[in-house]
Amino acid sequence: MLQPDDASPESSPDAGGLALVQLRPGRVVRGDLDPALERLRRRPHATAREPYLVAGQTAAIVADAEHARGTKLGVIGQLSPAIADGRGLPRQDRVVVAELDLDALARARVASDDSAQPLPRHPFVVRDLSIVVADTLPAEIIRGTIQAASGALAAPLVAVAFFDRYQGKGVPEGSVSVSVRLTFQAPDRTLTDAEVQASFDTIMTALANAHNAVQR
Repeated sequence: MLQPDDASPESSPDAGGLALVQLRPGRVVRGDLDPALERLRRRPHATAREPYLVAGQTAAIVADAEHARGTKLGVIGQLSPAIADGRGLPRQDRVVVAELDLDALARARVASDDSAQPLPRHPFVVRDLSIVVADTLPAEIIRGTIQAASGALAAPLVAVAFFDRYQGKGVPEGSVSVSVRLTFQAPDRTLTDAEVQASFDTIMTALANAHNAVQR
């Protein structure tokens, strides 16, 4: 379903499970899918290729629940401009599509726990990381790499949030500077500076190995 340019983002699945979202330049892509993906523990996590999507602007959605971890549940990405133009969509707008496998979603479903959780007793530590990567690399792929590296960190990673994206003076052509806020917190102790630094370094190494990321 397409909306007028001044409307809020909407999406609507058709019979094939395809949701269309018409975006103005700079608008965040994933807002419509986030509530469902969060509740079902699944995220755009790895690069993917589909003939109808733009290379470098496509991510696979995979399950994160233990019993189905790594199972591909669908894809999300920018619709090929040629296809969008052929369907009469406005040329000035990017169109993002998401396709979900409902059978796989049902198999990967996990029970939700809506009960109140106790407030953390130990402080959290926030570290900001700025990296230079290829400008075609989706933020969700970066997030997936960070989360994959966080499995055995000395300082548990509890939140990942992107807060800046910059192209211009000081950043090579074809690259972009991306800034991400990492929040570390342990449920049973106060983290030491050494634990946080070791975890930070592990994440940076993973980003450098996976995406040739360079720290700013």
